[in-house]
Amino acid sequence: MPPLRPSRIALRWLLAGGVAIALLAVAVPYLVEPERHFGPEEVTSPGADKVECEPPPEPMLSADSPRYFTDVTDKLGIDFEHVVGPLGTYFMPESVGAGGALFDYDSDGDLDLYLVNCGKSPKATGDFAPGTRTENRLFRQEANGTFRDVTAESGLGDTGYGMGCAVADIDNDGDADVYITNYGPDRLYLNNGDGTFRDITAASGIDNPDWGTCAVWFDYDRDGRLDLFVVNYADDPKYGHSIACGFYQGRVSYCGPLKFQPTVDRLYHNEGPATDDGGRAIVRFREVTHEAGIDTHPTWGFGVVSADFNRDGWPDVYVASDAGMNPLWINQQDGTFKNEGGLRGVAFNQRGTPEGSMGIALGDADGDGHLDIVVSNLETEGASLFRNLGEGAAATRPHTGWGTALIDLDHDGNLDLPLVNGRVVPCRHGFAPHGGRSDRVGGRLCRRDCLGTRTHLRRSRQRWRSGPGGHQLRDAGPRLPE
Repeated sequence: MPPLRPSRIALRWLLAGGVAIALLAVAVPYLVEPERHFGPEEVTSPGADKVECEPPPEPMLSADSPRYFTDVTDKLGIDFEHVVGPLGTYFMPESVGAGGALFDYDSDGDLDLYLVNCGKSPKATGDFAPGTRTENRLFRQEANGTFRDVTAESGLGDTGYGMGCAVADIDNDGDADVYITNYGPDRLYLNNGDGTFRDITAASGIDNPDWGTCAVWFDYDRDGRLDLFVVNYADDPKYGHSIACGFYQGRVSYCGPLKFQPTVDRLYHNEGPATDDGGRAIVRFREVTHEAGIDTHPTWGFGVVSADFNRDGWPDVYVASDAGMNPLWINQQDGTFKNEGGLRGVAFNQRGTPEGSMGIALGDADGDGHLDIVVSNLETEGASLFRNLGEGAAATRPHTGWGTALIDLDHDGNLDLPLVNGRVVPCRHGFAPHGGRSDRVGGRLCRRDCLGTRTHLRRSRQRWRSGPGGHQLRDAGPRLPE
């Protein structure tokens, strides 16, 4: 059998006013109970080599229209490609994508780039093309601003089925350490301070065997050591998430969250420095999920942020759940948390219904000195803007949103809102939660199955500004012609 080409998503770097943001386009179908189910042996996929996508017409811009971003990916030497597959088993994590981080791993004063990869799906048949790289990769920023691949020498080339990462100095030695969320066992890497990292997962006491999607470091008990909150997605002991669902007109695609069971997010307390069996320095953690009360509300978790939301001086946690309520864990100052998402108005949308929440952005969107929350959702839902007092309002055009941020891109003092959109259900599917009105996905016109397309983000397709006059949000990016 000839090698199958993996589904790849090429990373593009977007430069605006000296601020660089990496945006990855990913997508997934959701939120209705499928009519039929198919095992991996009962369905076939067109595969990445059969997928065709047409570029859309160039946006219709006037001569004086601002160009917010310039594609500098190749110029900077970044050749990373996100790899999944080979397609055909409808392994749901294939549809999710993976994250990355900008951090100064070698303490030389500039930001380096770490990108998480996926690799081969557990039940997939066939092989990737020779030379396909499936490991996570670390790029060191050189003095001239270009990037050099230092994955092998750094020890950060984790080969798990990666989803995301969280970076922080967990041992208070001044160096940034890395936690990686995987489908399967997560990994914790300690920075040795010499440009290399060491896997201390087993010795540290961290054991998250679930489908970890993202994580956040925060000092929940204010003891001076960073603790870890890990968000998990869904549990599927029967199929291992390799199952297709039937929708309309005989079409099949990846199942949505309601096909699977929600699962518990995990909290690990930093117990402080210790040594492993070989006498090497590590950091010890203890799981406190149950005693902290986090296991009272399982989620289909896709995003997480930590901040002092009630301004009592103690850090809280907000989780984006792909179905069901979004919990807001308020710190009770005694090692426990209470879910006050419903009470504070951030668990559901303004109609009181759950949404397909995925990405979270945190910032003072209206300039009143309080932290606000933006959550990206499905196409027909748009994104939700929650002002600090709990008022929810639809904030965006209708697309299925994933990664998002609140950042002042044009240095005018107002926070702007870039959003990354996507979809993986078959084109022209008529699947209600995704709208089905057009086939445009992430700035490309798609034919057949949208999974497996190469997506390049070359400029900000959507950007929303918080400005004067009631702090309205307006579309400030170029639009595709209708």
